[in-house]
Amino acid sequence: MVTRTAQPAFGPAALTAEPDAWRRAAAEFRLPILDLSNGMPEAEALRHVDGVWAQHYQLLPWRKIAGTIQVVLADPLQLPVLDELALCTGCRLEPFLAEPAAVRRLLAASYGHMTQGPDRVLPTATEAPVLQLVEQLLARGIARRASDIHVEPLAQRVRVRYRIDGVLQEGESLEKTAQAALVSRLKIMANLSIAEKRLPQDGRIRLTVAGRPLDLRVSTLPTVQGESVVLRVLDKVETVPELTRLGFAPAAAARLLQLLAAPDGLLLVTGPTGSGKTTTLYAGLQQLNETGRKIITVEDPIEFELAGINQVPVRSEQGMTFAAALRAMLRQSPNLIMVGEIRDRETAETAVQAALTGHAVLSTLHTNDAPGAIARLIDLGVKPVLVASALRAVVAQRLVRRVCPQCAAPDAHAQRWLPPASMARWPEARWQRGQGCLHCQGTGYRGRLAIYEILELDETLRAAVLGGVPPSVFRAQARLRGWCSLREDGLAKASAGLTTVEEVVSVSAGEAS
Repeated sequence: MVTRTAQPAFGPAALTAEPDAWRRAAAEFRLPILDLSNGMPEAEALRHVDGVWAQHYQLLPWRKIAGTIQVVLADPLQLPVLDELALCTGCRLEPFLAEPAAVRRLLAASYGHMTQGPDRVLPTATEAPVLQLVEQLLARGIARRASDIHVEPLAQRVRVRYRIDGVLQEGESLEKTAQAALVSRLKIMANLSIAEKRLPQDGRIRLTVAGRPLDLRVSTLPTVQGESVVLRVLDKVETVPELTRLGFAPAAAARLLQLLAAPDGLLLVTGPTGSGKTTTLYAGLQQLNETGRKIITVEDPIEFELAGINQVPVRSEQGMTFAAALRAMLRQSPNLIMVGEIRDRETAETAVQAALTGHAVLSTLHTNDAPGAIARLIDLGVKPVLVASALRAVVAQRLVRRVCPQCAAPDAHAQRWLPPASMARWPEARWQRGQGCLHCQGTGYRGRLAIYEILELDETLRAAVLGGVPPSVFRAQARLRGWCSLREDGLAKASAGLTTVEEVVSVSAGEAS
């Protein structure tokens, strides 16, 4: 089993474990130190920051000079919160670090009457504190580049976590008394039933936070401690990137666009949930979106609205399934069709028939690798002869975290993740690892990129499909025709210093080394 190397730990417990730990943290994060022994915070600075908020994040507004507020932190890992505070105050923030005990002492003296406790109970979903709390959670998620915000009820509190670059990170810890009103408010915003607490619900919120238009997919799930809520953040400001920005090499991106632009046939993108399959298809559609080509998609849900493309949402309760929508789309004389996901036999057969009757069809499928897509279609009930005739190519992909460019350094221990024989294949590699800094919030990573494999079916591989050869034989034949696996592409990117060997191994754990 692959385990991730622990990153440098800071936080309140670590900073108080040793007398000088906070000074080392200041040096690590390149923060100036402020001596709080002979002074008090300025009233004008305090006025700009809510007391409960300041207490929760252990940050002390110190002085306001022109348009700048000096803020003293007890924990350097709270630096990302200052992005949100700057948006709320409209001021530039200048961070300092001080002895945690001194920060807590002055916070109590300055905001003693505003501590978070029973007096902060949020009784209804429409009162101002609840509205402010929701806005703050969303603003913090945006400031931290979160793709998901998880609101999770526990026995004694409500935990908030943010998924950043595919990994969950701890956020706020809220009073249990805030749970009912917070969940109800989110359900009201998503047009869900607040009376229904026994069944899962799905909804959508469209709003603007800190000047940014957002589209949030909302999912609720009843648990023993109450309803868990997950908000999937879709930032309307961000545009769909080109394939090369996603991680495809220029030659591979050009070949993929050629495959996408083919007049007929089926092209599949495979991988688990959250591996970027839809984003890859969107990137291809965006580059093929031109006046002479009619493109129609059917999706559940529509993640990004693409100008000039006809996008159809699935409404299963009204009979608009993937298969039903696909049949209707064929009467619209499209050049290119995208089916969000092939989940069942009916959709698979309809997509294959469309590909065989002069339509170009794109879709996604859940398989571990590209060759596995063939077996999956056959398992769904599509005849091998139809698979061999319709399927043009399969792209399998995963997402790996990028090494933070601000704190990247040579990784002397990269070889621990692979056998020596595998590592020897990369004699000129520049293995890198992030050391953890302010830019990456101490993780060593910032952003993600795709690793991928592209399998094109030629006559030999089509014959192998018809002959029902074992998967191992099919893969061997594909390799003779230039197919490179996910792990090989990932290691090529790691050898260039873009990601770590650990990341590549963790997402391609099913492959041989």
